[in-house]
Amino acid sequence: MELSGIIGVVFGGLIIGGLGRLIMPGRQPIGCVMTILLGVAGGVLGWYLGHDVAEVGNFLTFLIQIVCAAALVGLFVAIFRSTHRQPPR
Repeated sequence: MELSGIIGVVFGGLIIGGLGRLIMPGRQPIGCVMTILLGVAGGVLGWYLGHDVAEVGNFLTFLIQIVCAAALVGLFVAIFRSTHRQPPR
């Protein structure tokens, strides 16, 4: 993969992950790198689920990618919070 392809994947992951985080309610304790990784994973999963609807348009596939990224952010936050609970004071 060329450098321009890698930059494109990272930039796309940042946009998709950021939009996925925006539609999730509450605060997510994850950083920029995890946002990019979850965005890339959501983008790939959303493309796989939505590539058959390409006749309808790429916008619908993009929305599916954002929803998948939001679901992955929610899943990651739920797992992170359940394994990193602090004892009551």
